[in-house]
Amino acid sequence: MQRSITITGFERPKLFNQVVQDLAKCNPDGWHLFAGIEPSPSAAQFEEICAAHLPEGSFTLWVNQTCLGVAQNPLQVQERAFEAGSELNLHLEEDLCLAPDSLQMVDWYQQNRKPNWVALNLLAGCCGTTAYMSYPDHPELLTETRSFNSLGFAVDRESWHKVFHPVWSQCWKHRWLKPRHLNAIGWDWAISGAIFDAPDLRVVQPVSARASHLGATGTHAEPEFHSAAFDGLVINRQTPKSYQLVAREELPRNVRSHFNSYEEATSLRAELEARHPRKLERRLKRVIAQRFL
Repeated sequence: MQRSITITGFERPKLFNQVVQDLAKCNPDGWHLFAGIEPSPSAAQFEEICAAHLPEGSFTLWVNQTCLGVAQNPLQVQERAFEAGSELNLHLEEDLCLAPDSLQMVDWYQQNRKPNWVALNLLAGCCGTTAYMSYPDHPELLTETRSFNSLGFAVDRESWHKVFHPVWSQCWKHRWLKPRHLNAIGWDWAISGAIFDAPDLRVVQPVSARASHLGATGTHAEPEFHSAAFDGLVINRQTPKSYQLVAREELPRNVRSHFNSYEEATSLRAELEARHPRKLERRLKRVIAQRFL
């Protein structure tokens, strides 16, 4: 097996159906889908959905014995894909919609990957932003960034074992035993911090979005955030003849400024993490208790 797609599912088969339908339109020949489904009364529907849209033998689906959650389930499904021999994996959430050329863009990434490229995002932006990018007039353009988000990302075997898995698998350690970026909100923020801490690593992101988010609610999502981040976000519908990697300074000014804001936000977050706010909070409480209580 050379290439894989991983996805998780839990209690929302209608949204899962949408992303699998979109995958079927992306010409997934040569790709194998691994789906890790959380136990629920609707679990059986997920396999029916895959069978309805994907060729027989092109997917492997299982239902977890216990509910693993939003961090361990995606970690486990990707571990299985790479253990099965995948050289490159595209990880998706169950509530995404995809552009028709999503897999074609991942093909381009695999064929042109540079040693310092750690991942390809389907959507430009950093963790926690509501300012996700899409300029559909530039479907061919991509650029290198120091930002990362979890809304569809492709990782090859080397980057998985050197960056993603070492960070992700430590997220459950006690905070005193973890590097500072692992005290972040979630696994995606932790990986974003690890990438930013390595000055030479880059994430490739497209100017025109290849994914958007459909689930207005979730473990770490509220309707207000979802509306601000994704209402009106235009997914790419053009299939370019070729893809072009462009240095950030050569991008159109509005696009360049948008990317700059992501890096500034990621840099600011890293600076705040370096100050160890949790330690400061405990120290302040101790001083207050000693002096005033």
